[in-house]
Amino acid sequence: VKAGDGPVVLLSATTDCGCTRAEFPKRPLRPGDTAQVKVVFAAKDKGNFRKTVRLRLHAGGREYTVALVVRGTVK
Repeated sequence: VKAGDGPVVLLSATTDCGCTRAEFPKRPLRPGDTAQVKVVFAAKDKGNFRKTVRLRLHAGGREYTVALVVRGTVK
């Protein structure tokens, strides 16, 4: 995502099921800033999982969607 000299604003985070949620900063991110997106997965069963979080953001006068994929194994 190319923001140029302007801020990046995270607008929303959607997940592919109710067992996963994402928390993200609500403040605009200026060039050089860093931020964390916290993904919480509440496993009900053991085994492999793959969850997708879609971040909608605004940067450089445009809207973008970025997909984050979280994979793992619950033992």
